[in-house]
Parts: sequence; structure tokens; C-alpha cells
Amino acid sequence: MLKVNNFTFRYTAETNFLWTPLNFSISEGEIVLLRGKNGSGKTTLLHSLAGIIPQAIDGELQGEISLRGRAVSSIPLREIAPYINILFQEPDKQIFMPSVEEEIAFGPENLCVERGEIERRLIEILDRLKLTEIRNRLTAELSFGQKKLVVLAGILAMKPGIILLDELSAGLEEGLIESITLYIQELKETGSSFILSEHHPAFDNLADQLIDLDKMRNLGRSDESEETGKLE
Repeated sequence: MLKVNNFTFRYTAETNFLWTPLNFSISEGEIVLLRGKNGSGKTTLLHSLAGIIPQAIDGELQGEISLRGRAVSSIPLREIAPYINILFQEPDKQIFMPSVEEEIAFGPENLCVERGEIERRLIEILDRLKLTEIRNRLTAELSFGQKKLVVLAGILAMKPGIILLDELSAGLEEGLIESITLYIQELKETGSSFILSEHHPAFDNLADQLIDLDKMRNLGRSDESEETGKLE
């Protein structure tokens, strides 16, 4: 589904590329786990896989990331979303609608999913992510963790083939993290693929591949954090 071929990237303000060239691929129903210290480029890689780099964040890339044989960098972001979708570290950057129900339905509605099917997906996902009780709440009133789960629910409601999760567990309670890992495992078994930037050990047993970006780090690069590359 998605192939990374000799890929590396550097931000406009930096001299050196982030990593030695990366090579890996993900097939239907696989989970890739990204590991690395702060500044190792985990968020940068996820943004690259989603096409945000270089389409919305400037820099120079080498190599290619391809989705079913087509370069991700050449596919308009609106066309990528039904196939690859991403959860950012900061959920406020992805919430657009006033209520929880409207936010989760927003993506499927834009994909012209039939209303009855949207409702079916909504009920299932609200239940699995423990969000049923806040279905009618205003998104502005939610906690950080609740907002993150609402964004995740909206992504899952669109049923993309590949889901990118950037530090999903941050801000979530332990019991809920365990429930989510079980849900991800079930989705994997139905063909969904995931690429996770995640430190929580609960996700370790889910992974088919582990990519340690510390080992791929370009040692000629400065120790500056990748914060400058985050999408605003």
C-alpha cells in the first residue's frame, strides 16, 4: 500500500538531512511502530507519509514515498485523506465543528457517505472509544484527552486504509489506552494499517515492524528539535 524508498528530508533552515535514507513498506493489515528520542524525526516522518511535507511544510526531500505506486508528494492533500489520515499531537489543530457528533461526522459527510451509514459508524466508534456520553457535548468544552479521542473517532469514521497516530497515548488514562489497543488490533484484522509514533509499552505487541529512528539519525545533523517542522 505504502512504500518508502531511500527517503530523507531536511527543513529549509537546516544544513543536514534528518536521517540516512529510510526504506520500508506497509501492507494491508500491518502496524509499524516508530521509536526514537525527541528530535529524531518521528513527527516529520508522519507528516511526510501524509503528504503534509513537502506540500504544507517547506524543505528538501530525497527519495520517494509512494501510495499504490504514486508519489505521495504529488497527490493533493484532499485526495490523500480518504487513503491516509493522521492524528496530530495537538487535537485543537484538527477540530473544526462545534459539537462532538458533528465533528466525527464531518469527514464522512465530505466523502459523501450515506447518512444511515454515517450514523452506524458513529454509534460503533463512540462506543469503542468510550465517547457515547459526550456525543452531544461542545468540542470547546472537552478535555485534551477527549479532544484527541474525538479527532481519532473522526478519522476512523472515514475508514482510511492507513492511519497515522502521533503520540496517541499522551493525555489518556491507562485503562482507556488498553481498550484502544484492543480496538486497533481488531481494525488491523479487518485490513486497516497503522503507523504509530508511540512510547507507551501497551503498543509494543501490536507492531509487525519496529523502526528506530535514533539508529537512522544523520549524525552530521545538529541536535535541534523537530519542533520547527510542526504544522501550525
